[in-house]
Parts: sequence; structure tokens; C-alpha cells
Amino acid sequence: NTIKNYYQTLEIKEENFRVITITGKSYRVKESFPLPNSTFEEFYKHDGYPDSSKYPDFANSKFREALIQKYNMYIIQLEDSDENYIVKRIWKKTEISFDMLENWEKLAEKTFDQTKEAFIKGETALFPKISSNLLFHIRPKAANSNDTFQFSDGSDITKRTFWVNSSSIETILESLDLFNADSSETRTN
Repeated sequence: NTIKNYYQTLEIKEENFRVITITGKSYRVKESFPLPNSTFEEFYKHDGYPDSSKYPDFANSKFREALIQKYNMYIIQLEDSDENYIVKRIWKKTEISFDMLENWEKLAEKTFDQTKEAFIKGETALFPKISSNLLFHIRPKAANSNDTFQFSDGSDITKRTFWVNSSSIETILESLDLFNADSSETRTN
């Protein structure tokens, strides 16, 4: 919100930016990165669902589109104590995309295919998990517990989306060599 308000105050139109929070001296990414809900919704927002087996293919999917899209990132480093949420450093805006990851396409397609299989079989347990080591996973992303959709087995479940694993984001940030002192802006509260 601080970054968004800053741009609004200066009347600068900044689109498609996201924030990555890292903690400590080891630059650990605090959380996984959610992709737009539309990447997952294309499995159930189509004519004939849930009776239809008309699921998207990976090559033309919104999931693949989101992975190759360029995101403007702000990386914010918090002090080691997460309780205070003191900003230690803000890195300048950096453009990244998830196709920067090694074997990204093969692993993304596997993640996508497992998601499709979960819909075909009507089994949520088949959704890829963070422990699947595929760079990506499926997990809930909803406004609240009432924000649901009808799964292919007929049950209502919490809305979900594709997420990029925090370890995948760390890999990208390390490859960009962002953590040199000369590439950062330091701020204190």
C-alpha cells in the first residue's frame, strides 16, 4: 500500500507491480507468490462445467501466460524480528518473470497436468503441493471462507490458484545478484 500510495501522490501510473518480502541476512523469501486467480479459474469457468471435460491445454493456458509475463517487483527486507515489521531496506524496482527459472516450462506443465487430473478425477488431494518440488503449487486464495466454487466432484471448495514457491523466487533473486550493497536503497523507520 505504501508503494501504491507513493505513486498515486506523484500521479504516476504504475501497473503490474508486486512486492516480495524477505527477512534476515539470508534473504529468505517470506511467502510464496500467488498468480492471478484467472490462471486457475479457467479449469472451471467454461461452458458445460462440471460435466464437460473441456479443460485448457498448457501451451495456451493463462497459467503459462502468467509465468512469462514481466512483473515489476519491489523487494523489501525486514529486520530479523518479524514481530515489529521494521523495514530494513527496499531494493529498487526489478523486472522479473518466472520463465527465468531452470526447467520452468517442464515443471509448470507437470503442475498444470496434475491440476487437470485432479479436476478430471474429482480429487482435490491430487493438486500439486509445495512439497511436490515442482517450483509451483496449488493452494487456496480467497477473500474469505465463503469464497468458494463448485469442484468437479460437486462439492463447494475454497477458491484456489497457482502459486510460485518461495524457494523459486529466491532462486530468481539470487540469479539477479540484487543483494550487493550498491544495488539497494536503505530506509529506516
